[in-house]
Amino acid sequence: MAKQEIIKHLTDLMATVQMAHFKGREVGVRVHEGDNLYGATISIDLYNFEGDGKPVCDGLKPCTVTLGNGSTDIGWLFCMHYDPDDEVTPLVFLFTPDEELGNNDGDIDLVPENLPEEVLTAITKWLEKAMVPAKPKSNDVTSFFYYMWNKWNEEECKAVFNDPHFWNKWCEAYDTMHGPRGATELFYMMLSDTNRDKLVARALECYDGMTEK
Repeated sequence: MAKQEIIKHLTDLMATVQMAHFKGREVGVRVHEGDNLYGATISIDLYNFEGDGKPVCDGLKPCTVTLGNGSTDIGWLFCMHYDPDDEVTPLVFLFTPDEELGNNDGDIDLVPENLPEEVLTAITKWLEKAMVPAKPKSNDVTSFFYYMWNKWNEEECKAVFNDPHFWNKWCEAYDTMHGPRGATELFYMMLSDTNRDKLVARALECYDGMTEK
């Protein structure tokens, strides 16, 4: 992917984050709103603000960038801003020079073109991954019922309890409810808490929601 295509893609990702944030949706990254009361500017930290403080991807610290006069500088790329109302440079990065190298000019605003292509690529890949919603936790209740409806049998009963007494209980519940669906609830009700835990644990070993593992 050419550098300009990477910049456009990253800008589009930031636009998606910006719109989702102002609609109150979870976006997967920590978003800061701009100081302008009437604007819709956002910024995203490029380091783990509430974690270990390290950059979110490789190449940010240290990072070699190109300045407006054509010279290069080494420092830390630590934040990116997105302003949907800026039609020329909606995406801007914040860079702080390395003071140990004698650079103490303060933070510098940089357009994406000033950054190395590999750094832009790394940031883009990080943001893409961060924006992907985490897989929701499986519904344990669904897993339990699908296990009982589809897999539960005498062999499973032996594996869970190792006692024929429990299969007799199941048969009693099955006969009472005329099938597995009502029998599942009745059988569960007849068990002690300890035995319920055993049964549910086995169900979660075998099923992830509606899907058998």
